Amino acid sequence: TLKKICENDKGHQLEFDKYLKAFDSETRTLLGIDVANDNEKYLNITGICGELKGKKILFDFMKTWAEIDLEPFDNSEITTLEEHIKRRWADISADTAGEQYTPDDIIKLISEIVASKIDLNSTENLSIYDPTCGGGNLLFGTEDHLLEKNCKRVISTFGMDNNSTLYALAKIESMFRDDSQIEYNNTLTSLTFNDKKFDVIVANPPYGLTWKG
Repeated sequence: TLKKICENDKGHQLEFDKYLKAFDSETRTLLGIDVANDNEKYLNITGICGELKGKKILFDFMKTWAEIDLEPFDNSEITTLEEHIKRRWADISADTAGEQYTPDDIIKLISEIVASKIDLNSTENLSIYDPTCGGGNLLFGTEDHLLEKNCKRVISTFGMDNNSTLYALAKIESMFRDDSQIEYNNTLTSLTFNDKKFDVIVANPPYGLTWKG
């Protein structure tokens, strides 16, 4: 564990490398641990750790995180915490304004509208799609709110995003879901989900971004 690694300030770097390489190959790719020159960096943990090593604060940074008890939180709550941290302290410029996450009160409102339009007690599966899913908080938040309303239907979630970092966050979250498919692609030009029909589509498109490219 990270806590165990931080008990030895001399050998922590070697142990931390072993810790990261113990993840399965898909997770290593999403975290940016296995990065080839021609591959996407996704969450780019390797690059971030390199920066922290250069500043000589990697061990102190790891030790601080190791002291935080995340056990009481489920994965959805962890994602929400991450989004709030990003919202509060990120340098939000005009270039990134369209990439910021959807606030929880908006997700609740969207979920209420969805709940009023569907049969929560049906035995049929319910498919939800977000064509610009970002880190997945709107897509998975809608699913969670419907389940909180005692939705009896089996819910499948589908999402797509072309921001590699946000895609990686959503993809990792999808691993904790029973039936979820997240794809890394441009929803305007990709035919990934072209053959599918969905019961519900939710989206907060990146209107603040330029589409020139």
